[in-house]
Amino acid sequence: MTTKYKVPFEIDPEMIDMFEEMQEETNVYFEASHTPDSVWVIGTLDHLADFFQELDGPAQSFSIDEFKDWAELYKVDDDDTSALNVG
Repeated sequence: MTTKYKVPFEIDPEMIDMFEEMQEETNVYFEASHTPDSVWVIGTLDHLADFFQELDGPAQSFSIDEFKDWAELYKVDDDDTSALNVG
């Protein structure tokens, strides 16, 4: 089974439609959180890295090693499918 990560992402609620359109392109999924200005972004480590690198733009400021360390905090247990509430 592929390891998934469920990471927090602060977002302007008015922009959610734009990000939802990106789901198919980036292979990540969005889930509402308990706060109106953030969502959960769910995907594999590689797909999440691609998504956040795309948001960061063409500059080389995106540190993949720091991202991986941070994402490990949000790793979803392979046996806990209830943590992944994606359609």
